[in-house]
Amino acid sequence: MTTTTVKFLKNTIWSFLSQSSTVIIGLVTNIILARILTPVEFGQVGIIMFFITVINVIMEGGLGGALVRTKDISDEDYSTVFVFNLVISVVFFLILIASSGAIANYYNNIKLKPLICVSSFIIIINAFNIIQNARIYREMKFKINMYINLVSVVLSSVIGIFLAVKGYSVWSLVIMNLILVFSKTVLLWISEGGVGKLTFNMVSFKGLYRYGIFVTLVSFFNAAFDNVYQLLLGKYFSIKQAGYFYQAKKMQGVPFFILNSLTLGVIFSHLAKFQGDSKVFQKEYIKILSIFSIVIAALASLIFLLAKDVVQIVLGNIWMESVIYMKLLTIASFFLLLKVYSQNVCKVFNRTEKIFVWELIAILMQIITIVIGIATKSIFITMCGAIVSNLLAYLINSYYSWRLLGLDYNGEIMVVVKITFASIIGVLISDRMGLLTTNSLLHILLMTITFILVYIVFLRILGLLDLKYVVRVYKSLR
Repeated sequence: MTTTTVKFLKNTIWSFLSQSSTVIIGLVTNIILARILTPVEFGQVGIIMFFITVINVIMEGGLGGALVRTKDISDEDYSTVFVFNLVISVVFFLILIASSGAIANYYNNIKLKPLICVSSFIIIINAFNIIQNARIYREMKFKINMYINLVSVVLSSVIGIFLAVKGYSVWSLVIMNLILVFSKTVLLWISEGGVGKLTFNMVSFKGLYRYGIFVTLVSFFNAAFDNVYQLLLGKYFSIKQAGYFYQAKKMQGVPFFILNSLTLGVIFSHLAKFQGDSKVFQKEYIKILSIFSIVIAALASLIFLLAKDVVQIVLGNIWMESVIYMKLLTIASFFLLLKVYSQNVCKVFNRTEKIFVWELIAILMQIITIVIGIATKSIFITMCGAIVSNLLAYLINSYYSWRLLGLDYNGEIMVVVKITFASIIGVLISDRMGLLTTNSLLHILLMTITFILVYIVFLRILGLLDLKYVVRVYKSLR
């Protein structure tokens, strides 16, 4: 096993520990808060975070990825990106505050106005950490990143729970989000330093933004349409339904968020090293894809199987309506992560304009399904649209990405098809085994063990699980 591969695997482990530890703590915090607060209060925050998330994507402008990808970066490049983000953040901060009243009126919920105004400060704070985040990923300091994330999430969680217990209701969620971003930014500055001399170089900006512009547009549409459902549910159904959706998304999104962060961070950084040879790149890409797909398919299957039991035990009966959202979002997230991973091809070879074009096609399909769902007043149809659009978007991205490089994409598709088949068989057999008991804990244990065994057997039969390779990886990391 090469030194490069060993280094990649070690960085992957540290990045995984960083994301998993913080997200798990966040999940526990969310569970505690769900026992104190109501679906309506979570729905209010879900609506607010749509705007914050989308604005943060626009602010970042793909420039963070450009700083990671570009081989030679100067202090002037870092300063240019910082100045741009700071100016843009102030502009959007003012726009969101000015629009807070209109948003509150649109949802017939006047309480949203002050919540939006206070939450808007997240935009300003985030402008102060993009440079430091880029340095972390560029230099692959994932161990340091783990400690920073861990301290930030623990501090914000403790404060959020304390405020909720003291009766601050929805404000406990808002303040918790602010503390999380602020504490992380302060720790990043302590670890990675500031910006230095403030300068703005137009030549540097154009060079970085040439890469970033299409990444920004793609990220914008991804963020907007990934979070648009809580807006639609809040408007056309009820804020309570938006709360169920928001809670389900947070619950099922834990493992997918971790893996998505790996894709955008350590995996992208690793694959970028092979941009000089498309053949070598494809070989490394497929090898990582196999492991990546096996993991996300297993997670998606287990979440789908155990959704009802987990919600009932962890959140309580008041949240049972979120089960259907949890199951459908899990399937959609599986194809979404595959799509995001396939976009690494165009990102590494600087063909991000193609991603933008393909994303527009996927969004058009998603809009059609959303309109049908609203017209029929069917939440189920609306959510199924997310599954269909993500699946088609993945197939389009995968096919045309490899065509750009003049390479065959059948290898990737066959890997995904085999893994999907193995996971479906595992789910069907496990679901039948689950009928043997009505006890929730035994139900979870029985279905989990059954799925893992069946899944591993079928992966071996299909030639996808190389146990000797797993042993070699383990030995190289000791």
